[in-house]
Amino acid sequence: MTGVPPATPSPSASGRSAWDTPVPWRRRPIRLVRKMDAVKEGEGTLLDNTMFLLGSGLGSGELHEPTNLPTVLAGGGGTLRTGRHVQYSPGTPIANLWLTMAKIMGLPSDRIGDSTGPLDGIVT
Repeated sequence: MTGVPPATPSPSASGRSAWDTPVPWRRRPIRLVRKMDAVKEGEGTLLDNTMFLLGSGLGSGELHEPTNLPTVLAGGGGTLRTGRHVQYSPGTPIANLWLTMAKIMGLPSDRIGDSTGPLDGIVT
């Protein structure tokens, strides 16, 4: 996550940005990922053997829009291109990310929900 520019979240239903809230909530996922990376498991770590996904179903709590979703993906044992901010074209379903993750895990899925195909640039 180092070097990844922070996204600017949309205002919540209260009209306040998520970044207006106290900082500790933003540190929790980072702390969890670091702890997972410190747990030895087989040849690697717990994080190596996990895909950690944190996200929201709404890009704007004020407008209740399921677009421009803030999502963090970590881990993947070298199968994921991490440490960067990626933005896909408007209208790309979040299900495309789920489909990509399913394919990484070896599931023979061609479609999940409203997916239109796996995302480019996620897999190393």
